[in-house]
Amino acid sequence: MDTAPSAGLPDKNPTVEDDHDDVFEVKWLPIAGAEAQPTPICLQNRNGPCPLLAIANALLLRGNIHIVPGTAVVAYGTLVDQMIEYLWSSNQQLNTSQEEETKLNFQHALSEVVAMLPNMRHGADVNVRFDAVDSVEPTRELVCFDLFQLRLLHGWVSDPDLVEIHRVVGSSSFNGLMDLLVRSEEQAMNAGSAAPSETPFDTDAEIARTFLDLTCSQLTDYGLNMLRERMGDGELAVFFRNNHFMTAIKNQNMVYLLVSDFGYKDELGVVWECLDNIHGNTYFVDSHFRPIAADANQQIGSGDPQLMEDEALARALQEEDDRAAAALNKARRARQQGHPGQHAARPTGSAPASTAGANASTGQGRPASTPSAPAGSSRSSSKPKAKVATSSAAKTEEEATCMLM
Repeated sequence: MDTAPSAGLPDKNPTVEDDHDDVFEVKWLPIAGAEAQPTPICLQNRNGPCPLLAIANALLLRGNIHIVPGTAVVAYGTLVDQMIEYLWSSNQQLNTSQEEETKLNFQHALSEVVAMLPNMRHGADVNVRFDAVDSVEPTRELVCFDLFQLRLLHGWVSDPDLVEIHRVVGSSSFNGLMDLLVRSEEQAMNAGSAAPSETPFDTDAEIARTFLDLTCSQLTDYGLNMLRERMGDGELAVFFRNNHFMTAIKNQNMVYLLVSDFGYKDELGVVWECLDNIHGNTYFVDSHFRPIAADANQQIGSGDPQLMEDEALARALQEEDDRAAAALNKARRARQQGHPGQHAARPTGSAPASTAGANASTGQGRPASTPSAPAGSSRSSSKPKAKVATSSAAKTEEEATCMLM
């Protein structure tokens, strides 16, 4: 018999209104064993790879929530009701704690999560820090991951071996670097025709810009290795990259991302994508983590119009990066020659083109270099196109230093 909610605690079974478009197609994954039942996952809808979907799929794979066998479409409200039910049942020890402060803290946190879940369909505020894969600035959205007992991870980590870059970046966050760059641009614009003088502040800003350009894929080799080291075997987590939230798992020292793109609904053999490098040359595996045939990887998504659109956008973004860099160099040269009125082309307060959107406010982000989805897919994939990343994060410190000269 269920216990009545305590004062201040949200209803255990709230009524969640559905947006008539807000439903999720269900894909049933084959699982090993003759008696094993297929496992459901929800596929991306118009909101793309949002945090709500990543959390829900992790709970489905862990068996914490369930979908009736044979279901083809699940409503947002049905899914959220189950998620709230799970929060209630899995955290009962906190709600029944003898310590009044613990109980009140839990009730407040649960109330916040219930209130935030509708917005989690569209995104979450995430400000990554560059010192570790599980390091992010505290925000109210992080309470969701804590109560669902899921870690929010990323792979955008500074390599300590790149000493100068790590000195500036290692203890900072994405927003911190953006503040540094904005202040640098404002300082340059305010200097006007005054004689240029390089300061430690200017040097740090250049180093920050170099790091962001080198790691525009928002994944580093050092970060990928740290992911393998810090995830437990079989652990399910939510992986954040380029404003996308994806269900991740570690299996035999490899990290995989769940393929939830709608275009793969009928490709039952395509379940996980192996995250084994930072360059986007990935491959798919089935539910038993066996690679699918190479020719199948090539055939899937040939001629995908969404992929071609992504590639065109990636080229446009790269051209924007090149124009901004050329204008910035021209402005610096003009200042050094004593020409007044020449300033950096990038507007005050704007981020470098290659880093725009790294702090998530929506579930949508910049184009990715995952294997393409079948034709007709409305996928919103997770990793930037290789053409965007003109410099890989694997560059040596010597090469990186040359870029600063």
